[in-house]
Amino acid sequence: MRDRGTALDLVARLVVEMRERTEAHGARFVVLLHPDRVASARSAETWERALSERLDAAGVEALSLADAYARRGLEYEQVALDSIGHLNASGHAVTAAILEERLGARLARSRSVASCCMRRTTTIAVEMNSGSSSGSRT
Repeated sequence: MRDRGTALDLVARLVVEMRERTEAHGARFVVLLHPDRVASARSAETWERALSERLDAAGVEALSLADAYARRGLEYEQVALDSIGHLNASGHAVTAAILEERLGARLARSRSVASCCMRRTTTIAVEMNSGSSSGSRT
């Protein structure tokens, strides 16, 4: 595509479709927008900003890693190996911490629910295997 706006609109539509499919299965969908060297310099109009605006208008949760790095006082060169943004070891560690902050509370709740469900399933299986007819499912 030669028209940048058309390409960004297409990407946004595809991301919306991915979000819809993900949420239909009960999962949370978050887009991580990792900068390239140009976007990290915060030029007036970057692909990241343009895509972020389209995603926001469509109600898609997007996280700008450029902003998250800046809040931590990190420069692009401290997290990336090259100009297109492949992460170095520090970049992976920082990005993992950012994701943990963003998703951590939800993941903790999910683990708690999963643990509860696992205990419940185990109890039900034990009752079924022992021939218990009490019907207790706690």
